[in-house]
Amino acid sequence: RIVMSFFAVVFVALSVADNTLAPDTTPSTLGWIVFWFVLGYGFYAVLYAAAGSLVSRQEETQSLQLPMTGVLFVAYVLAFVATESPDGAAALLGSFIPPTAPMVMIVRIAHGPVPWWQIVLSVGLMVATIYGIVQVAARIYAGGVLRFGGRVRVKAAWSLLLSTANSISARQAATSSMPCRNGPGGGSMRRPARAAA
Repeated sequence: RIVMSFFAVVFVALSVADNTLAPDTTPSTLGWIVFWFVLGYGFYAVLYAAAGSLVSRQEETQSLQLPMTGVLFVAYVLAFVATESPDGAAALLGSFIPPTAPMVMIVRIAHGPVPWWQIVLSVGLMVATIYGIVQVAARIYAGGVLRFGGRVRVKAAWSLLLSTANSISARQAATSSMPCRNGPGGGSMRRPARAAA
């Protein structure tokens, strides 16, 4: 809410001011900034949630924050590189890599027109990556929620991911092969008898 209020105030101030150096594309650029902010926030929130699913104690999260902070720093540097050369190879590559796309694509859009297919591809990769990270984090958390003690290592997380995926697919296969009693052939499902108290 605060971010949206900030952008609204900036937009109103720019439209009211007569003598401003703001470019003509400011309203559309502000819209793109909000759009990419939401995507970037969603990506990093899910990434931190996935990292949180690997640990069992709050103290262990510090060691997992360093790689993610490093990725944010790389995105920050690539955004500065994109200001110098928005159509360069580094800026183009940074536009399609999900951790760096929210920062780099905003800079490229602010500097001039970006081909529509690049925006669509970048958004598609971001959404697919967010969905994939959510699925992986959910499976790791579901497999490791009953574990106590140290943090889950990458090898253990991978085995938890595979075992959870195998058990889910086995459950789905078993459920789909069960005959339906309440179908067109008639019959009714009976509730199991309650145990006597």
